[in-house]
Amino acid sequence: MKSKRVLLSMAATAALGALVLFIVALWRIPWWLDHHYLTDDLTPAQATAVSGMRTALVTLGAGLLVTAGLFYTHRTLELTREGHVTDRFTKAVEQLGSTVLEVRLGGVYSLERIMHDSPKDYQTVLEVVAAFVRERAIPLQQGVSTSDPRVARALRRVSQTAAPSVKPTTDVQAALTVLGRRTLTHRGRHPLDLSNAHLEGSGLMNADLSSTILVGAHLEGANLSFSNLRNSLLVNARLDGALMAVTQMQGALLAGARLRDAMMVGANLDDADLKGAVMDGALLATVDLTNVKNLTVDQIVAAKPDSSTRLPSHLATDERVRERIRHVEAAGESEPA
Repeated sequence: MKSKRVLLSMAATAALGALVLFIVALWRIPWWLDHHYLTDDLTPAQATAVSGMRTALVTLGAGLLVTAGLFYTHRTLELTREGHVTDRFTKAVEQLGSTVLEVRLGGVYSLERIMHDSPKDYQTVLEVVAAFVRERAIPLQQGVSTSDPRVARALRRVSQTAAPSVKPTTDVQAALTVLGRRTLTHRGRHPLDLSNAHLEGSGLMNADLSSTILVGAHLEGANLSFSNLRNSLLVNARLDGALMAVTQMQGALLAGARLRDAMMVGANLDDADLKGAVMDGALLATVDLTNVKNLTVDQIVAAKPDSSTRLPSHLATDERVRERIRHVEAAGESEPA
């Protein structure tokens, strides 16, 4: 309080000093600028010139005063707005810790609103929501649903595999949806950190997860169809039975990832790294693997490629791979049942 009074006193003193200087300038500037022409006894012509100059100075001073007033008003409004945003942010974070589901949902969507209302807080909000997902993503024994016909067929196949039939709690799914709606200007600039998060059975269809850190994340049975995973880190991620139809995965690092029985129909893996990835039973219909890094014959033979799967020339001509393609097509395993 004392420091505030000191600042107000200093501001008042400065304003008074400025006013005195302006009055002195208003009185003497005509002589400073045109002393060789003006005399102590002004003629009518000289008086008119002095009056016009003083009028111009008064107009200039009024303009500066108005500008200062506008700046002060703008700054006051900005500070008030920032204070409101801070209050909203604090309340939303408190809501995330509530024991009531509806209150937590309100906190998640309040943070999304703040994220778009206050660009300077965008990254902070993303980090808070991502932390909420990492801490609260504990799966429940429930099913996964989708309305997409092609993915639905693949889903029926997934339900017959060893992949767990689970999905996140409602509030965690809401948080994931918010994270998946990042705007274009922030993609890749501030990577999301969802490493080791339990996201089994998550509904991430059409989500923007580009440049996301998903190292060791549990994504078994997740619906990642049509999502964006460009340049994401999926090292040792668990994607067994995941739905990955038409998923964009250019440049993704999938070293050591588990992709058993994943449905990868039409997925884009250009320049992705599959070193040590486990692909047993992964459906590779219409998948282009020509520019994939560290892809081996054993990985292809363990998966389910067909004649629509595009392979590097050294793999496409391998007899084991050709035999595997013939077997998959003969058994009718190249398309979801």
